[in-house]
Amino acid sequence: LKSWLSNLKEDPGYVMSVLREAGKASAMIEESVEKQHTLADTSAREEDISPLPIKEERNNETVSSGILDMYDRSKEQYPDAMALIRVGDEYKAYNQDAERLHEVLGVCARKAVSGKDGTPVMTASFRHVDLDTHLRSIIKAGSKVAINHYEKAAAPDKSMTPPLLFKGGRREIEITSEGAVIRTNGNQYDATGILKGLEKAGIDVRNISGSQWESMLRGRGTVLNPAKQKMLFSIRKQPSGYGVRIADISGKISSSVQREL
Repeated sequence: LKSWLSNLKEDPGYVMSVLREAGKASAMIEESVEKQHTLADTSAREEDISPLPIKEERNNETVSSGILDMYDRSKEQYPDAMALIRVGDEYKAYNQDAERLHEVLGVCARKAVSGKDGTPVMTASFRHVDLDTHLRSIIKAGSKVAINHYEKAAAPDKSMTPPLLFKGGRREIEITSEGAVIRTNGNQYDATGILKGLEKAGIDVRNISGSQWESMLRGRGTVLNPAKQKMLFSIRKQPSGYGVRIADISGKISSSVQREL
């Protein structure tokens, strides 16, 4: 701390260079993590796991053709990987991947549902909050994993204003009257938390410029309220999707640094 304070006194712009480098490092780490979640691979030797007794549940549940199409595309792109589809608050596997998921985890009971044209489909699922725990078990058992996020397409609304679309680095955000999503590395994530956080802070998304969105999408702290130059907004990845982080940098930072911010 003494060293930082000494550098800050000698060069008021020192803290800005530190913040810029930290922002770059944070963005690089987040992009790397997202890539690994897209396709997690391992060379670990597959362990011998005896399958638990089969427990099948049969009901009138159906799975949408959109989800099955996404599953088929995932298998075509990554034939050797277990395809998991994020649907709402669950990660779901289908057909042979449901069998494998049940075999590896045991806690994921297989369930027979109806697919296209009433064709039987086997499915198994687990809660999204258990992804980190179960993903390690799947990889340890020798499986590659491909993850996709399914969003049900909303019916077109002619009275709705055109959606807002902004890009920054590997990310892009689309904002509609229904909410917001972020797309990165071929995946789509819920970003409604960003809109809620901005609304709570009194920020109108319609007043945010393209350059400001680009800065936030790259993980950088950005001033959105000219009247509050010490309040920085940035976008951060969370387990449930993307949210907004608000940092108050007021305090003993020199006025020259504050003006630069």
